[in-house]
Amino acid sequence: MTGYKTRISTRSMVEPTLTTDPKIKNRFRELEKCFRERVDKDNEEFGIDSAYLLNPEICSEPDFCLVCLEPSLGHGGIENMRKEVEKGFRNFLSSEQDFTLHYCAYKYLCNGQFRYQITDIAKGATDTKQATANRAARFLRWQPLLERELAELGNPETIAIGKTTERDLERLLLKARFCTFHYSWSNSRWIKKRYSEIRGSIPEDLGVTEDQLRQLADDLMKSVRYSDEMRNRHLNRIFRKSLPAWKRALLVVYRSDFSALAKGRHFRQLLPPEKKEPRKILHGSKVKVT
Repeated sequence: MTGYKTRISTRSMVEPTLTTDPKIKNRFRELEKCFRERVDKDNEEFGIDSAYLLNPEICSEPDFCLVCLEPSLGHGGIENMRKEVEKGFRNFLSSEQDFTLHYCAYKYLCNGQFRYQITDIAKGATDTKQATANRAARFLRWQPLLERELAELGNPETIAIGKTTERDLERLLLKARFCTFHYSWSNSRWIKKRYSEIRGSIPEDLGVTEDQLRQLADDLMKSVRYSDEMRNRHLNRIFRKSLPAWKRALLVVYRSDFSALAKGRHFRQLLPPEKKEPRKILHGSKVKVT
């Protein structure tokens, strides 16, 4: 892939976006404690085996929050996940698709700033069979915590990553402003189809280099304090091969969607800026207009 020679600055990623206010930090720590407790309750109430997976801290007062369903367990199994979590492993930092999403949110949605945060509706990583069995009921348990999380972030615009996420947010009365493709391989056919529809309006050589994605991955892993061993191990695993065609298409699709959203023009906007409605926040928080 060829494209821009943008240099990711670790300073611009960390310093302007993460709060230094101890009161705000304490509130986030309390919220993380509630997330852990909810994962334990999920395991008890629904008979599943899941592990709490902390999200990377991108921005404490974001303009946008990217929302997915729940963490993927991956191929190593639940015990391996727990061992990695003990070493500091974070969600959304484990694949080329993760970093394609991060890069496009940073570059095109937020105009070269880290003014976004990323999260899941539920925060427990488990296998697909267990995750889908009681998802609707579990998500209802997570609804108050997700609303509280969004409130702590300042009620940013929410972007659903995947149509399933969009539908589940609607069931929880949390309409997303916008929906784009989820980056799973199962969507590769539709991602390539979408790419074929927009390539006429976007130069074929537009994109970023794989070195840039790796640099971004390295910076994000450093920002969440991965050890050198852990960071190098994951970087070498994730970027061991060139991006296949569908992942290159994914980058262009995200670029197109996020650029359009940043300019306020997209056919899948759900709540136009001039007609936004207040979202009700639980736990006694004030209602804010998002």
